Amino acid sequence: MNNQRYVVRLIAVAFLLTLLAGELVPMAVTAAAQDASSVASTPVPAGAASSAAIPPSTTVSAAEQALADKYVPIAYLRTQPSDCSPEGERYIPIAVDITLNNPEVKLRRRKHKGEASDPVVKVGPSAQDLVASDPSYYIDLPGKSLEPGCGYEKWSRKRIAELGLTPSVYAHIATQPDRPGKLALQYWFYYAFDSFNNSHESDWEMIQLTFDASTPEEALKQDPTMLSYAQHSGGENADWGDDNVLMEDGHLVTFPAEGSHADYYQDAIWLAWGEDGSGFGCDQSQEELTRVPLKAIVIPQEIDPNGPFAWALFQGRWGEYHPWQFNGPKSPNMSGRWEKPIGWTDDLRSASYPVPHTSTFGVGPGQFFCVLSTLGGNAAKQVQVYPQLILGAVAVVIVFLLLSTILTRRYLGAAIRLYIRNLPTFLLSALLILAVGAFTTWIERLVKQQALVHRVTSDAEPAISFASLVNDGSIGFLLQFMLIGLVAPGVIAATVEIANHERPDYGQSVRHSLRNIPTILGALLYNYLILFLMSVTIILIPLAIYRQIQWAYSPHAVLIDGAGVRSARHVSRDVIKGDWLRTLGMAVLVTLVSGIPGPLVGLALILLNAVSLEVAGYISSLIFAMVYPITIIATTLYYLQRKKQHAELAAEGRANNPPFWARLRHSRQSEPPAAPAPAQP
Repeated sequence: MNNQRYVVRLIAVAFLLTLLAGELVPMAVTAAAQDASSVASTPVPAGAASSAAIPPSTTVSAAEQALADKYVPIAYLRTQPSDCSPEGERYIPIAVDITLNNPEVKLRRRKHKGEASDPVVKVGPSAQDLVASDPSYYIDLPGKSLEPGCGYEKWSRKRIAELGLTPSVYAHIATQPDRPGKLALQYWFYYAFDSFNNSHESDWEMIQLTFDASTPEEALKQDPTMLSYAQHSGGENADWGDDNVLMEDGHLVTFPAEGSHADYYQDAIWLAWGEDGSGFGCDQSQEELTRVPLKAIVIPQEIDPNGPFAWALFQGRWGEYHPWQFNGPKSPNMSGRWEKPIGWTDDLRSASYPVPHTSTFGVGPGQFFCVLSTLGGNAAKQVQVYPQLILGAVAVVIVFLLLSTILTRRYLGAAIRLYIRNLPTFLLSALLILAVGAFTTWIERLVKQQALVHRVTSDAEPAISFASLVNDGSIGFLLQFMLIGLVAPGVIAATVEIANHERPDYGQSVRHSLRNIPTILGALLYNYLILFLMSVTIILIPLAIYRQIQWAYSPHAVLIDGAGVRSARHVSRDVIKGDWLRTLGMAVLVTLVSGIPGPLVGLALILLNAVSLEVAGYISSLIFAMVYPITIIATTLYYLQRKKQHAELAAEGRANNPPFWARLRHSRQSEPPAAPAPAQP
């Protein structure tokens, strides 16, 4: 008990020192970081010229144009490092002229019964050609939206340069008969392509200002009462003057998300899910950002079917046809926002949920949602293109997970029983995990803040900056390295004591493991160096993966078998020799059991509006700290069982690498070490 009190005090002191250090980050660093987090002003993407091709309409009043010009937004788009780079925003808000009168663009109609494919109605359709249409028509841009590559980006840049278009937005001023005394000023953004999880040709987005007025003249004399930013078939309301509403020289500021173009009031990474599953994922509108002023093009109240705005009477879709969310978007005039501009704002949210950067350690619920939605969106796109291949790959993954569960379930069950029976002992390791997690989170926050200060105080960009190291996942690697090197040894030692029917003493286990930590850390670094050198050759990556699984038990080899820095990997390989598949299953088990429950519970609480995103992150971290020791216990029981099996096979005069079915039968006969009840004092 004295040893355990010593460990508790040691962990508590370490945890408090970490929290104190986090609060002592210099105020100057924080202030500079806040300055650096403000939006950047960089040149408009190449191809945006200084003149617009849209002629002024004689049916637009001076008051309408003045109102549109007064609030015309300034868009801050995520900066694309270079042409065709997958990072950053590829498209700018532009006039629909980019798609009209272009022989590369086709107007199609959904095929009727007996037709082999969707017929082409018009090549290079004009605005007037779109008038005589119905909802079965759609515009087909040059390219394949499910396999876009860089084709749409190159096409749009070429068209912008050819036509001399400038970044523009369409202003639509409207009232709603059943909502008298209200006037809506809508800004409609057209993008050539949507490159989000539900990629599709063309994209229409919108923000709206609502006035307590009946005419544009009245609206010019007052401020709007409410703002509404559209986001994935839904949106977010804000009152005029709210802290999150940003203005520049009297103009609204909007932060369109990369790829999806959903509009947000501020820059961040946002959790997004719209109606009918639209926009399921994470919207990125964080820095670095490019400032893009927009030109307001007012759409007349009465549209001339023979005039330049005839396209606003189009009843079809602005992109090629595909099932579900990959379909081209409807024309703005076919949406409820156009017909009922006041009513559509009634059910919008009053807030959006940003993904916190450093509020948790491990995989937080926000990051989990981002990764899950991105993988799901990419898989859904590929199913449309390669259905047999993708479904076959999914089947293989499911079979592998089932096989891994079958091969490892005994060890996981034994680990859970041992954990519960010796809960006081292993809760101490959970406290140590929280301390390690708090330390790495503080390091991440400090590094990012210092990187922001460097960007503010220096024009030079280092070849390898702290920020790039953080973005490349080095902080996550540091966390895993510290968990394996500092936390796992104590759990391994305590598990061995319990398996040997000894009374567990976590303090003694920690002191025993402390003597071996330098050797464990050295063995891990030695292994990582070899694996890194193998990986950089590219062709040896499969072998590196194979070796990584074989060498995964190097910490066990040091603690249990007394292996050294260079021999630990060999001992690990020899112990699991002949059972690589089950060892791979154990690796999958460790990853899933430690990484999934926390963020899954946190995400469920967020979707149920039970807690805030930040609180969900803390809950996720706590669950991770509670569950992680179970995975170390399971791997330790597996390692001990493999040693026992080798001894039994040697005693029987049998080889250490019998066929798989023999090993499977033998492993079923040899249960993992039982989880004895705690020893009585």
